[in-house]
Amino acid sequence: MLKVHTWIRIAALIGILLVNLVVGIEAAAGISYTGTLSSGPGANGVSDVTYQVTADLGETLYATLTYSGYNNCGGGWIIVSFDRHGVFPIMGGLLGDYSGSATYAYTATFTPFWDGDVEVKVEIACRHATSVLQSMTMNYTLTIELPDDAEDPYAEEEAAGLHRLTGDMGLPVIVYTPTPDNDALFMDIWQLDEQGVGQPVLYISADELTALPDLPVENILIASDGLISVYKLRTGEYQVNVGPLADGKVHVLIFDDIPPTYTYGYTWDVITPAP
Repeated sequence: MLKVHTWIRIAALIGILLVNLVVGIEAAAGISYTGTLSSGPGANGVSDVTYQVTADLGETLYATLTYSGYNNCGGGWIIVSFDRHGVFPIMGGLLGDYSGSATYAYTATFTPFWDGDVEVKVEIACRHATSVLQSMTMNYTLTIELPDDAEDPYAEEEAAGLHRLTGDMGLPVIVYTPTPDNDALFMDIWQLDEQGVGQPVLYISADELTALPDLPVENILIASDGLISVYKLRTGEYQVNVGPLADGKVHVLIFDDIPPTYTYGYTWDVITPAP
């Protein structure tokens, strides 16, 4: 039998989800850049590209990097940075054929480099090469979205102290953490049915979260229901795996804290052994 506080939580979130289904999700104004980067040969030879994006101070932009390529040297990396100081996680250890996507949120902040625009830089580097012939290449699409005047589809959730990490990622799962002004500590995960109606599947309480080590010796499985698995990583980050879904992929969301200051993710194909 569900506890009273669980029923209250279910009723509140169902109400919010139904409002969102009626309102719909407005597309943000944005622009996409497509290109190719190649680093090396050798261990240094960093390759990068920079884009200038018009934004006002205090305005938040969202950058999604979708990438694929090949790396035949050790520990290839990808970095996305903003205004030469907002450096986001290094996606390192990329070997052979690789692909994925990551989404970052950055709020335009005054810096010594501020000129009225935000400088967005994408960088790849071939690390630890053992031969001058080794190199790393990447094809990418960088999509940058700025908020427009449309109504925020998640405003009611935010007002209720709920921050939706998954946003409009097209997943049948919603991951909630508290908003920065919410003193609570939790992770609340809902699964959506084919009609977009949500049901709670995993709730990780403050007691469970505070009992975890800051930097585990090895990755810790916190909770799982079969489709969704939640981990505390050795880096101190949290990871939510969703899948495999009907597309044959497992979708991975990684974030640094609760509430998060950054999130990124990727997907990987499930390989079925031959009979």
